[in-house]
Amino acid sequence: MSRLIVLDPGHGGSDPGAVANGQMEKTVVLQTCVRLREGLKRAGFRVLMTRETDVMPLSGGSIAADLSYRAQLANRANADLFLSWHADSASAATASGQTAYVHPNAGPDTSAVAYQILEAMSHASGLFSRGVREADFAVLRETAMPAVLIESAFISNPQEAALLADPVFQQKIADAAVAGLCCAYGIAPPSAPPTPVPAPATSALDRTVGESLIAWLGQCWAVSGPDVRPALQFAADHLRDRTGLPKPNPPIAALPSDGAKKAIALLGAMWGASGHKPTQDALHETANALRSKAGLPV
Repeated sequence: MSRLIVLDPGHGGSDPGAVANGQMEKTVVLQTCVRLREGLKRAGFRVLMTRETDVMPLSGGSIAADLSYRAQLANRANADLFLSWHADSASAATASGQTAYVHPNAGPDTSAVAYQILEAMSHASGLFSRGVREADFAVLRETAMPAVLIESAFISNPQEAALLADPVFQQKIADAAVAGLCCAYGIAPPSAPPTPVPAPATSALDRTVGESLIAWLGQCWAVSGPDVRPALQFAADHLRDRTGLPKPNPPIAALPSDGAKKAIALLGAMWGASGHKPTQDALHETANALRSKAGLPV
């Protein structure tokens, strides 16, 4: 049976969450979560939302009781992951970026899932990643399964508040979160990769872009099956070649097409979630290198 994700749009009803720059947290996170739900379903996940409209899930209860109710809902459903979605706020309007939170007692697997979601979102949005942090939030403390809380941007920052209310941005970070979760669980993402025809590479790839993608591929490698790992290693080595970085592993002699197709699908999902052209170009080129190595049409 496919994995069940309980998706928790923060706040709702009489609890608006953070309010700033003409936006309410409860509204923008619900809009994004509806998009995220559809993407997760296309990827093969089962999804249960704690709310689908502007309500507090525990009608008539206190905010504290409502938070416990959300965790209990996930526990009763025997969910595989609890994903709570929020918008951040700070007294300084210049505060910016995206953060993932896990409970201090969370294991490394939970932190790895949080990292994958955050890394994909940061690539897609171009916003600063504030990293995976620990917090004793009720929904993280009271859930019996891996639980991650995402702060998707700062509603108190005028520029990011506008992004949070933008349907294009909402779709972009929702798609990125799906790509991150697919990578975390080692499954193919829902969208087929693009079939780019980039110009021949004539100069070295930007080192920062290459290093970031190599780190992401390493995380994917750690949670992927043995059929996909050689293709992910080849992709990382290709990026090392293009950035002038040393390769720690012997070269891949042969690349099975099935594993290559799954790796290309992951690259394609990241390409679709990224709005950063140098990153997209590097993903295009790497996908085509995988196709050539595995004998697939370019």
